[in-house]
Amino acid sequence: MIVNYVKTVGFRKFKKTFETELYDITNITGKNRAGKSNVLYAIINIMLGTNLSGDEKACLINKKCDASYGELHFTDNNGVKHILIRGKDRYDNNKNFINLDGKAVTQKDLVSFYNDKKLFLSIINPLYFLTKKPAEQKEMVDKYLSDICPNNLMEIVYNHLSNEEKNLLEGVPKDVPTYITELNVDIKRTENNISILDGKIEYAQKIAEEKLQKYKEFEKEEELSLARQELSFFSTNQDIVDKVKQKQVVENLERDILSKETESKELLNSMEIGKKKYLEIKSGESSTCPICEQHIQDESKQKTIANMRKELVSYYDRKNLLETQIKDLKLNLSMERCKYHSFEGNASIEKSKRIAIIEENIKQLENEKLEIERYNNEIAIKEKNIKNAIRYKNFKIFKIFIIKNHFLF
Repeated sequence: MIVNYVKTVGFRKFKKTFETELYDITNITGKNRAGKSNVLYAIINIMLGTNLSGDEKACLINKKCDASYGELHFTDNNGVKHILIRGKDRYDNNKNFINLDGKAVTQKDLVSFYNDKKLFLSIINPLYFLTKKPAEQKEMVDKYLSDICPNNLMEIVYNHLSNEEKNLLEGVPKDVPTYITELNVDIKRTENNISILDGKIEYAQKIAEEKLQKYKEFEKEEELSLARQELSFFSTNQDIVDKVKQKQVVENLERDILSKETESKELLNSMEIGKKKYLEIKSGESSTCPICEQHIQDESKQKTIANMRKELVSYYDRKNLLETQIKDLKLNLSMERCKYHSFEGNASIEKSKRIAIIEENIKQLENEKLEIERYNNEIAIKEKNIKNAIRYKNFKIFKIFIIKNHFLF
């Protein structure tokens, strides 16, 4: 059988139409993942309805398509040309069809062209035979080469080789089955490595294909600079500075007065409680120590009364001192408030309002600038990740190329 032409639509990597003519010698070249293997897949799938390993359940429809179309032009062993068309639907098997020379046929009707499925797969895809277990390989060899006498098989094959090919056989191991087993293990290991690398390449490809947004530019730098200069001018204005300082003086006095008034109230409360206890112990109504709450012995009573009286006197003196200080502070506060209000002219009020407006404007501009800087930083990180993904993808593709060539040679 000679394959003359292949056409696919929605098949594997190619969503759109792919077609090519085939000759006695046809070279198919292209970079990795370009779809070179599609030709081999298409021939086998259209003829057998399987993938390269003979799996009939494998879906070879393009991920973005609901159905696939395959057309194969070939010449059979009798020199008769045929056109074989196979259609597959992703969801409905009833829509699947096979047409041979314009007539609907079944898979059984095609067997006469390839005779044996395993033999056809081995011829089209030599790796199919190599991936089988030694026992199955031997079974296939015995079946397909049964017409050659096993006793002189090696001699017949050897005599048909060229001198160069005979020299190559010098390196063939004596234990061929074991060698084939080890080779199959290497093949599976290599295929696993390639599969893992393909997954990593696909992930890197997704990152590399992400669209990169443009960097933003803060276009209000001049406006921000002028606002800062204006704020600096108002901040150095002596009237404003003096008013701020005077306000601080007034607030400090108010806090000091409040603190001393609070202390004075607490002293008054302590004095009332202490005085009541003092009188009770002195009159004999109570004989319990106000500190440790223990019973006071008669010999210690006078000493306790004396200590309590001394403490009440200290409370009284401290309270009088606080009242004097509070009176002086309030007088001073009145004077300082007058000074503060003297700064509240119309000009000062307008300046204060203007400062508040400028500060708010600066805050908004600085936040806007910060947001742009954050956005640009994210773009820079994303750009770096894309460059790294491209380098990583290229490295992995090169690695797969090395692995495949090492395996082939």
